[in-house]
Amino acid sequence: MLSVFTKGRNVLRMYNSSVIWKNYSRSMNKRRPGLFLGQNAFGRYMSKFAYCYCYGESIVLGQFDENNRFWISHFAPSSRRDGVKMLKQLTSSVTVGFAVTEDLVGMLEKLGLKVVGSVESEFRGFKVVKTILIN
Repeated sequence: MLSVFTKGRNVLRMYNSSVIWKNYSRSMNKRRPGLFLGQNAFGRYMSKFAYCYCYGESIVLGQFDENNRFWISHFAPSSRRDGVKMLKQLTSSVTVGFAVTEDLVGMLEKLGLKVVGSVESEFRGFKVVKTILIN
């Protein structure tokens, strides 16, 4: 299975953007009902700012920092199983960072990521504490 990083605008040429957004919104709705980006905002972020890691029909979006660490911002798995496989492959091949709410920490630790700190941020007008994990 081909796994590769590419700019989001290139992914939008290769994949059906509606399917990517549906995968993302379905994944978000499991833990954050109704708090996902709308399809147009998601597409704009993808085409202007994001790099994507593609694993079959599953995709993660993020950005690279100055240390070439890939910070995951959005998760669009085609299925839960493919999402786990994608994250395992991704974390075995590059340095990855997450900033997530406490309810996701245990799952990411099971995939081998380590907590390195926390930060307070704003999400839709609310202050939230995000735990920072890296592999």
